[in-house]
Amino acid sequence: METTICFLNDKILVLSGMSKGNNVYINCYKTFELSEGSIINGVITNNYSIKEVLNKIKADKELYFKKVRIVIDSSLIYIKKAVAPKISQSKLNIFVENEFVGLDKKNNELIFDYSIINTNNQTKRNINVVCYATEKSLVKSFIDIFAEEKINILSIDISTNCIIKFASCIKSLAKKTYVIANVDRNNISLILFVDNSYYYSTRARLLSDIGTEDFYQEISSQISSIVQFNKSQRNGFDIEEAYICGLTDIENSICSRYISDLKIRNSSTIIFNSIITYSKKMQSMSATDYVYNIGTLLGK
Repeated sequence: METTICFLNDKILVLSGMSKGNNVYINCYKTFELSEGSIINGVITNNYSIKEVLNKIKADKELYFKKVRIVIDSSLIYIKKAVAPKISQSKLNIFVENEFVGLDKKNNELIFDYSIINTNNQTKRNINVVCYATEKSLVKSFIDIFAEEKINILSIDISTNCIIKFASCIKSLAKKTYVIANVDRNNISLILFVDNSYYYSTRARLLSDIGTEDFYQEISSQISSIVQFNKSQRNGFDIEEAYICGLTDIENSICSRYISDLKIRNSSTIIFNSIITYSKKMQSMSATDYVYNIGTLLGK
């Protein structure tokens, strides 16, 4: 059993579970609210508030296991898809770093990572990789605070990679072209999958009050921008569906009225539950409420 801890701007999502192949078993999950400003765009600004939650997690015998994976969500993480030759891991690390040559480091050292994704057009000589870069200080702040609380970290994942891993495990998404949008209060992250392979991602701030007509219009406008981007790529695939995570069923239903003008379906996120089983002592949930936590358990 493993504990996954996802850091968002206003809360920390914690889920204990384990994966076997493309399936996930969930033992327990809880949300811990943070005092305002404790985390800003993935950057820890209030150590005391974070430590307070970590101690609550450690004291919870249903949640806390010594195998801990954490997820960071921030616009300070740079993402780029690339085609790389089939080379050794050490050379691939250099390849990824070279993909970010010219990136403004702002006097801060960058660290790099990557994930290999399978696509239909992958060849014997080349592989498709999603490259990541972020400031070392961002990651180090989490490592330091966990070390101070004597919590060992198995891995540090990023939110986009969690979505990519989650989507790749859902059979009903095979060969589809779609958008997954995750709404976290006034933030929205959007990931485009073409032929069920990661293609592009972006994020934006939603300026309207949550639940207002302008709020739903903004979500629709963000998805519309992805639709227009995909058309401009002339890749031979049209977006068929959008899956909006982070909204209630009622909110999603309202959103559908706006998205229908885009000529794509606002499809039910219930498909994300298709690979999940739950502990007998807990009720089922909407998997998309903890989509990052579940994603980091998959495809390790």
